[in-house]
Amino acid sequence: MGGSPCIPVRRSNREAAGLEGGETLEVRLDLDGTREVTPPADFSRALKSTPPAWRRWSELSYSHQREYAESIEAAKKPETRARRIEAAVRAIRGTALTADNFETHFGPAQPRCSPFKAKTRVRIPLGTYPF
Repeated sequence: MGGSPCIPVRRSNREAAGLEGGETLEVRLDLDGTREVTPPADFSRALKSTPPAWRRWSELSYSHQREYAESIEAAKKPETRARRIEAAVRAIRGTALTADNFETHFGPAQPRCSPFKAKTRVRIPLGTYPF
C-alpha cells in the first residue's frame, strides 16, 4: 500500500463540511465517550415486541445501529417506513428472507427481465475482467 494513512469520510459528513473528496486535510482524532443510538419510537416498539431482535440490537455495533435507524428515519412514506422496520427487525432477529416467505411480506414477485435474458450466461475467465 505505502503512502500516508487514509481515513474514509461518509458523503453526508463531506457535504456538511463543504468537501468534494480527494482533498488533503490535517485532522485531529479524539476518542468518543460511549456512543449510543436511540432507535425511532416505532422501531423500538417493533424490536421490543420480538425479544430475540431486541437482545440482538443491543449487541450490534454503533455503526450498524446507526445505519438501521437512519434508513428508517429517511423513509418518506409511512408504508416505506413500515416495510423498512419489518425488514430491519427480521434481519436483526436473524430470519432470512426466502423464496417461501417473500410473497407473504412483499406480494407476488415481478420478473425484472424476460425469461430469455435470465437464462443467458456469460463466463469470463478469472483475471480477464475488462475493468
